[in-house]
Amino acid sequence: MKKIVMALVISFVFIFILEGCWDAKEIENQNYITAFGVDYKNGSMEVFAQILNFESTAKTEGIVSKAKISVGRGQGTSFIAAMEQISKSSQRREFWGHVYSIVVTENILREGKLAEIIDVVTRHRDMRYSKWVFATRESLANLLSTHTIFDVSNLNSILSNPQDQYEQFSNERILYMNDLIAELNEPNSTVLIPSIQITSKTWQENKKAIPLLELNGHFIMSGYRYKGWINQREARMGRWTYRHFKQSNITIEQDSKPATTLMVKRSDYDIRAKVVQGKLRFALSLSLTGELVQVQQDVPYDKIEKLVGQTVKKEIREFYNRGLELHADLLQLGVFLYKKDPKRWRELSVEGTLPLNPTTLEKIDVHFRIVNGHKYRLRR
Repeated sequence: MKKIVMALVISFVFIFILEGCWDAKEIENQNYITAFGVDYKNGSMEVFAQILNFESTAKTEGIVSKAKISVGRGQGTSFIAAMEQISKSSQRREFWGHVYSIVVTENILREGKLAEIIDVVTRHRDMRYSKWVFATRESLANLLSTHTIFDVSNLNSILSNPQDQYEQFSNERILYMNDLIAELNEPNSTVLIPSIQITSKTWQENKKAIPLLELNGHFIMSGYRYKGWINQREARMGRWTYRHFKQSNITIEQDSKPATTLMVKRSDYDIRAKVVQGKLRFALSLSLTGELVQVQQDVPYDKIEKLVGQTVKKEIREFYNRGLELHADLLQLGVFLYKKDPKRWRELSVEGTLPLNPTTLEKIDVHFRIVNGHKYRLRR
């Protein structure tokens, strides 16, 4: 009798365990969306979904196969309607829980459609906040179909993993979805969305140009209002103030010729605000450290440090002035005042934005110190 009871108990246990798996989907019977792009044309939303063949991501000894990419396109009056059109012909169920990146076009930003996309993404049960966000002027179909060097998995591309390149050269800011949402809703915040493009000018394979992805600047948003675009050179000028800065090269000149190239390894900055004769003034202070990587002219140690300070100061000023041209606060001075002195910010702001002019940023101090000369002996 005891054996019969025990057998029944074990049977019931297995039944309950199996019930939890009956609605599970087989891995090979789903399409895994790894990236998607959204455009807005002629009153309609266009969604482009990238699907990778995960067999191409696995390492198989002795076999080298080209990574396979499929891109689906859907169009509709709303973001959801466009997504639904993709599903109708996908042959299998889509899974959106492996989306690594989202790309929107300049039209989306200009037409004020970014809020709609964020609303859907944050409500979707499968999607997460931990995805990279980019904007582009490129064709989304072409951009999402771009391969990587050696045709390795696109999960190793800038689109899916820009962190590796940012740690090597922090020239353009990279942005997570959760940071984007926080900054869009921060009073007086200016958001720098990384711009991504296709380039065929750098790499070749069998003497044929390879189209690859690269970051080429920033799209500027003030809240959900589109302000404009800055190119790669302009974006580099503000890199010293980017959050999570890792490292970046800087070349200084002497007598209008390249003298020394350094790798700046650390950038700390501080903002101070004061009122002078009823007018608000800001002072920006930066402390940088770095290493010598190339010496083209014989320049004393202390002069190198001075020239770096002057160069960075000039770049910061140009970056700030470029923001004024776009009616954007690229240095986030308004956000600083809002957090530091919200009462004064409310007194001075106009329609939620702190008015700025060339004299508002009164002073920029930059201190740079070389901490490593590698094989070169440093001398002051």
